[in-house]
Amino acid sequence: MKVDEQILDEVRSKGFSIGGALHAAEHAAIAALPLYALCDRMDLGGVSYPYNPELESAAIFIYDGHEGGV
Repeated sequence: MKVDEQILDEVRSKGFSIGGALHAAEHAAIAALPLYALCDRMDLGGVSYPYNPELESAAIFIYDGHEGGV
């Protein structure tokens, strides 16, 4: 998911680390997603980027943790 610049500005204004905030949001998404996807939390993985060149913004990716998918 692409992270809006306004959210990043708010994080900066509070004096928090962008990388740390993105990583925390990534873990929160991984913890909540099994409620919707009906999977185990350990079935998921994630990675966050303060800047992703393809999206030209900060981004969080959540993925299926099993090779080939479940």
